[in-house]
Amino acid sequence: TEEVIVYAVGPAVGLQATMSWDAPHDMDLHVLRSRADGSFPQLGSENDLYYEELQRDWGIEDDFRDDGFHLGDDTDGFGPESAVVLRLEPGRAYQVVGLLTRPQSNQTPFTAKVEVTSTDAATGNSEAVAVEREFILRETGTPWVAAEIATDGTITTF
Repeated sequence: TEEVIVYAVGPAVGLQATMSWDAPHDMDLHVLRSRADGSFPQLGSENDLYYEELQRDWGIEDDFRDDGFHLGDDTDGFGPESAVVLRLEPGRAYQVVGLLTRPQSNQTPFTAKVEVTSTDAATGNSEAVAVEREFILRETGTPWVAAEIATDGTITTF
């Protein structure tokens, strides 16, 4: 027999981000964790949670409770793509970034929507926001910083 271990993490996660869009393009959702000095890294770095790095061991090593998980890549359009960070790491901020990577048609413009929910582990307070942005195809490869989340769970949208 095979043993399966299930960890219950509670009803709230530190950060949940979901992106969807209304066209058959390949868009990518990234969640960036700030460096210790507060600056944000480049896309594709070790502090980027995205389709090629579906799980990041952030915070305390070998403790999944502060890790990030990307829930898969939608390459044929419309989304959604989602990512979660189980617990916000003290002293770190997070950015939610959308990126148009491969247009699949000439449909332009189109709208992308990012929904973000954050929960402060210390207080249990939650905040949820949604932000939309219209894209045109020539913006392929240009990152859209949709939201920034402070360690206390406060969300700022752009």
